Amino acid sequence: MTTDTDLYDTRGVANINGVVYTNSQGAQFCFGSTQRNWKYDLGRRYGSFLTTIGLNDNSNAKAVVRYEIFADERLLYSKDVSLGKSYSVDVSVKDVLRMRLVSTLLTTEGVCGEATAEWGDARLGS
Repeated sequence: MTTDTDLYDTRGVANINGVVYTNSQGAQFCFGSTQRNWKYDLGRRYGSFLTTIGLNDNSNAKAVVRYEIFADERLLYSKDVSLGKSYSVDVSVKDVLRMRLVSTLLTTEGVCGEATAEWGDARLGS
């Protein structure tokens, strides 16, 4: 899956904009960490990547995170998201060898753990 995991990464249930996502991956920003990358080898076997992006409902009200999806280092998607917003994402990964998900904290409000960027129910489709 990825070599860029962090002690503060989360997996499992996430609450995004009042909705529960049971299979999620999150980046909890802490101790000056403002960016998280996850790399996936897709092997050109999938057609789409689907997820819902947003900050966990327990995040700081002033937090803003940029979500980016790269396919073979080509930017496919980018969105800046604040608390209380969520967006469904469906991007083509047809013929993609490697995909990279990036979460970047754009604000420095609060203390450790006050912003968690979630990728809700992320999955690959045919």
